Amino acid sequence: MVPSADEVVFVDIDSKVKQVYGPAKQGASFGYTKVRGLHFQIVTVKTGTCAPVIVATRLRRGSAGSGKGVASLLREALATVRAMGITAQIIVRADSAYFSHKVVEVCRKVGARFSLAVAVKKKIREAIAGIAEKAWTPRRNAGSPTPRSPRSPSPRSPARRRRSTPPPG
Repeated sequence: MVPSADEVVFVDIDSKVKQVYGPAKQGASFGYTKVRGLHFQIVTVKTGTCAPVIVATRLRRGSAGSGKGVASLLREALATVRAMGITAQIIVRADSAYFSHKVVEVCRKVGARFSLAVAVKKKIREAIAGIAEKAWTPRRNAGSPTPRSPRSPSPRSPARRRRSTPPPG
């Protein structure tokens, strides 16, 4: 599984509420899914040549927010990835539940790049609108031979655009 230094390693963060039965189950409670359950977080690592491998997990109360405590879990996961002897570029990926300054800080401290979804609220829309047109670069859809215009709507998400900025560090 250990990739060469020129490969990319993806570290993915996710969580799920697992339904449990019986009111006496320790930590079980109702959360956003409206079922009694336990809420676990999971961090996996994968490369282009291997299946995902679990590097960190945490079991929490069913009512815990998805992003609660994820920065410390990610720090643990990234330390595990490096302890595995992986020196390749790391890209941390997560949905908007995990977008926080703490997660970004953890990524930057270890030199990892990151792709975090952001809930598009008024303040975010205004910030995007303030970026100069020439600062945007076309992006390629997987399997597409031609780049898409950064300002054209995506079939899945009209706000998905990428700004051309140098990597951290």
